[in-house]
Amino acid sequence: MRRIIPFLGLVCLLNTGFLTTSAQAASPLNASSAQTAAIFVGLKGAPLAADPNMKASTRFTKWRRRLDPTLAPAKQYRASLTAYQNHEIAYLHSLGLRFHVDRQYNVLLNGFSAHAPLSELPRLRMVSNVTGTTIQRHLHPLLDRSVALVHAPEAWSQLGGGPNAGKGIMIADIDTGIEITNPCFSDKGFAPPPFGKHADTTANFKFTNNKVIVARAFGGDPAHTFSAADSIGHGTFTGAIEACDYKTPTPLGTKISGVAPAAYLLNYNVFPQDGCGGPGPSS
Repeated sequence: MRRIIPFLGLVCLLNTGFLTTSAQAASPLNASSAQTAAIFVGLKGAPLAADPNMKASTRFTKWRRRLDPTLAPAKQYRASLTAYQNHEIAYLHSLGLRFHVDRQYNVLLNGFSAHAPLSELPRLRMVSNVTGTTIQRHLHPLLDRSVALVHAPEAWSQLGGGPNAGKGIMIADIDTGIEITNPCFSDKGFAPPPFGKHADTTANFKFTNNKVIVARAFGGDPAHTFSAADSIGHGTFTGAIEACDYKTPTPLGTKISGVAPAAYLLNYNVFPQDGCGGPGPSS
């Protein structure tokens, strides 16, 4: 029987507020089955993000022309996309494929996350409306190498010297947060950024200064807000590698600098509440 695929657009995955929990009953998994993995299953369909008509300058987009999933046509698309995904999930189950749906994604990606035996992946990939499957791996932040390995001081001579290296550049630190009380992030001598300082909550604004100009946190529960504070130090460490102020004194009596000492930093905490990322919801 020929199966018809409606034209699909894409909505934004990164905003977890646009994830939906599947209403489909999942095929049962044998709890004792070995080699069960968390996977992402992509489905066929054109992404909404590719449609320029879904871009607008609105309060949601902070008056910049960007994809706005709150537009009425986008909401209509999300509803039809969810219905389409539910139909596809039911079809996959009817083929005897064993998996338990965790979430369906309506933004940036068209598909769903699930738990399934690894033995089912080859069969899933063979279904016509499945674009692919990816095993999801839990990421943990680990310490990395130091500035000396990239020979940053040798480059500074071409950029007006160490104190000016990176001036005007904005570096997004996607990690566990940045502790602005660390001497590396003193904003002494830094002019306020041209577009001001920004945070996703009033509580997180206190984690900004004229050096670290953005503080945002991305947790797994869209019903809560999260702290951008760094509770384990890894983000502060990587932020220091990137842009520690030039010749910052240390407790050991030495002086250290980042690769781009004069750069601004943007704190994006993506580990705010899991086992390696610190505090849970702040509200």
